[in-house]
Order: sequence, then C-alpha cells, then structure tokens
Amino acid sequence: MASCQSLAATNQKPATGSQNGGEELKQSKADNCPDNAPREKPTARLDDSELNRELAGIESESFLEFDDERSAPEEQLEKVAVTDRPEQVVYLLLSEFIGHGGEGLGQTLMEEFLISLSAARTPPEAMVFLNSAVKLLAEGTGSAAIIQSLGAAGTRILACSNSLDYYEMNAKLAIGRRAEMSEIVETLSRASKVITI
Repeated sequence: MASCQSLAATNQKPATGSQNGGEELKQSKADNCPDNAPREKPTARLDDSELNRELAGIESESFLEFDDERSAPEEQLEKVAVTDRPEQVVYLLLSEFIGHGGEGLGQTLMEEFLISLSAARTPPEAMVFLNSAVKLLAEGTGSAAIIQSLGAAGTRILACSNSLDYYEMNAKLAIGRRAEMSEIVETLSRASKVITI
C-alpha cells in the first residue's frame, strides 16, 4: 500500500504563482491521504562517527559479559573451598573439675562432658590439658578411658610438660603425650576455634 508521501510525490506541481494549482494540490493530497491512512515515520540515520561509537559500545559489553562468565566458576570454586574446609576445634582444659563448686559435682560434670564429647559426630582437632587437668589422663581413671576413645578417633591429646612434672604424673600418663608450651601455643594459634573448659 503506497504511503501518503509517495502518493503526494507523484502529483504534478502547480505552476509558480498559480492559485488554482495550489488548491488542486491540496485537494489531491486530501484525496490520496485519508485520515486513517498509514503515514511513513521519519527514520533516524546515524553518521559514521555515531555508528562507530555504537559498535564500540556493543563490543565492550560483549567482552564484559565474557569476562564475568569466566570469573564466575573461579569465584564459586573459591567459595566451595572455604566452605568445605573442616573447622579445627581445640579444647583447652584447665582443671580436673568443671566449675568452682563441690569437687564431687565438678568431677561428675567433667565425666559427663567427656562422654558427650566422645559421642559427638566430629571429634575435635586436639585437646590440651593444663594444670590439674593432666590428672584426667592418669592410669586407672574413668576419664582416661573416655579420652582414649577420642584419641582413637584422631584427636591429638597434649599434656603440658610443666603440669606433669608438678603433679608427678609422667609415670602415670595413660593417654596422650608430653607437650612443651611452645607446641601448645602453636596448636592454639592454628585452631579456628578454641573452647576453654
């Protein structure tokens, strides 16, 4: 279907200065271009410089999207590595009892704590025994048997050498091994979490 502008272009131009010719041209446009006829929309054209800028913008967006797609798997792998890293929990025991109340109650609480810890799904990375807590590692004690199961599960049992000497526990040590203070400090420093009992 011809547009209004193309139809109007086919009409003869009236002679210059002719009033009748002008009226005929107006009448011809009105006849050929009814109100509901489609009209051509002006098409915006880009010069060479604008076209080059548009193309450069498209290329830069494509490179950005490509870089994002390449970096996404690396970021996901890094997140997975951090998330899947096992937590290194170290328990620091400072006494053979829990709390400062009666010794009988404190001993019972300590035994229950050790039993619950040995039943946990993930054993701790290490257990450090300082001061009178080294008595929990003595032969013939119920606590030593419980701690033995933790050692069998992979938990490192470290007994402070100074504490063993003070309580004369070297010959009575049933589980674990002597550890100098430097090793104890290093163990606590490398741990992701230290829980003091």
